[in-house]
Amino acid sequence: MKITINGKELKEIVKGLSKIITSRIVIPALENVRIRGFRDFVTIEATDLEQTLVYKLQDAGTGKPEVFLVPFAELNNAAKGIGINSRFELENEGPESVRITTYIQEQPVSRTLEVLNAEGFPDTLTLAPGRLSARRIPESISSGTDLLLG
Repeated sequence: MKITINGKELKEIVKGLSKIITSRIVIPALENVRIRGFRDFVTIEATDLEQTLVYKLQDAGTGKPEVFLVPFAELNNAAKGIGINSRFELENEGPESVRITTYIQEQPVSRTLEVLNAEGFPDTLTLAPGRLSARRIPESISSGTDLLLG
């Protein structure tokens, strides 16, 4: 599955995820975000086991539905270096390999990362059933992005 996110949206997502993923994390899987691709949308999830943050992006993915992890540090670095009108892509290349592509003036800069298997990420959405609520992010912040808080 290939996921495409514009630079502005990536910056907003990373800003939110940074409130969950801190330097105090001692479980390696929690230093990652889980990407879940579905037919019509993609979710980007972070947890510290007490809180969960899930971004839902409509029509961001192409290909067959998949689940994979990406180190938060890599997303953070990409967000710092990307322009708001540029695009960013993630492509799962196997259970422990993800290709990251950042477009700089429409020129792709890609690299492949070794990542943890997604099975190591806690199933946060079932930790406390019924506690998750959804709300719409104001249009001034982001259009087409849903945020779920746990």
